[in-house]
Amino acid sequence: MGEHRIADGAYSVIVIDMFHYDDESEMIIRGFPTAELAREYARRRTRDAVEESRQAGRSHDEIRKLWHTFGEDCIVVGDSYTGFSELDFFIDHPATPEERDWMAIEKLVTEKD
Repeated sequence: MGEHRIADGAYSVIVIDMFHYDDESEMIIRGFPTAELAREYARRRTRDAVEESRQAGRSHDEIRKLWHTFGEDCIVVGDSYTGFSELDFFIDHPATPEERDWMAIEKLVTEKD
């Protein structure tokens, strides 16, 4: 799949809050200058939601169920990336603080506006 940009020349990420999910609750973060940056944002934000479900003693299946109930999934518009595609990897490999820091990327994108 080739890269597609939205009309303003930037990439966007759809954030789906599974706890409050309906079409009106989707959030769109716009303005990523590259598909790579949009993917990294989506990856970190999804991974952070997985880590919020992680507690000592919780099994892979328990974390997965909690993420499906309360987590966030991110989809890069015009790209094949979805956070869900890496869910099992995220569950099996706890994230470092940097791998969870989606806010640093969002701040870069929103500061340029």
